[in-house]
Amino acid sequence: MVRESFNHQIKHLASLQYSTAELRHLAMEDVLRGPHVLHGELATKLGDINAFRKQFSDAQLVADRDDLPPVRRKKPPKKGKADIEIPGRLSTLIAAGLAPLRQLRPVREMSRTYPETELTAMDAAWFNLMKYDSAVVSMNDGSSVALYQRDPAHYRDLLRRTIDIHRRFHVGWPALAQQYRDALPEITSPEAWDTTFAPWTDGPAGGDE
Repeated sequence: MVRESFNHQIKHLASLQYSTAELRHLAMEDVLRGPHVLHGELATKLGDINAFRKQFSDAQLVADRDDLPPVRRKKPPKKGKADIEIPGRLSTLIAAGLAPLRQLRPVREMSRTYPETELTAMDAAWFNLMKYDSAVVSMNDGSSVALYQRDPAHYRDLLRRTIDIHRRFHVGWPALAQQYRDALPEITSPEAWDTTFAPWTDGPAGGDE
């Protein structure tokens, strides 16, 4: 579980999906705090998450593509050569090995003003996104786009925290899992959920009156 989680987190970092990586960190920190904080935060958690995501460009959806700058690159791909590919197994392994190093390189200056490419959701896999310093990516339903921008400093910070939090999970999970098993009857009880939903179900707004 820890290994799979770590691999998914690295893929998000290579894909410039910093908001997703940050939210995964928040979720993992919540798990590490134990089962007894769950109900106390349910009422406000969604609002907190939505407010937190707004600071990251990859989470800011834009309905009109023309509201973002056009694609421009100092060195566009050669005529007839596409940037987008589905690599084979060997190429995927090589890309996975190079991706962390690629993220540490300084960004190309023009990429701060203009996105370097435009990708559909289908093509926005980590092995394609890792090539760029910025990209306009469309959402799955095609109704909006987001601007992804590579940030080496943010990447280094997220990578450090990713390694640290997965180390904590690896060391502490057996004891933490036991805490959740022991607390299961309490946190899943009807009484616990009645208390959690009380602000919406008690009184004139939610009662039978």
